[in-house]
Amino acid sequence: MTPKPEEKVEKLQKTFNVAELEHYRVPDFISVYANNAGFGINFFDLSIVFGQIVSPTNESMLIEDRLAVTMSIEHAKALMMALQDMLATYEKTHGQIRKPSPIEIKS
Repeated sequence: MTPKPEEKVEKLQKTFNVAELEHYRVPDFISVYANNAGFGINFFDLSIVFGQIVSPTNESMLIEDRLAVTMSIEHAKALMMALQDMLATYEKTHGQIRKPSPIEIKS
């Protein structure tokens, strides 16, 4: 039986409590440490390349790219909002997080 148009709209408008969503880890789940991130964007997607700074010196810096995550622009916006909420909660509990200094490598 084909749902009526108003039933389709009702299903699309359903909201979920994120805390109630079921999660499970797949066997090939990957966890990586990153202290560096690079970004790329196009009309459809945003990509984040996570890496680790492994040998910083006064003359150079080596970054090992570890993982790339590509997502839709809409998901990137949702991620940004979730990160802002999480960081605001963290700062209420632990105090303001200092802004990182820009890294400057002189040639």
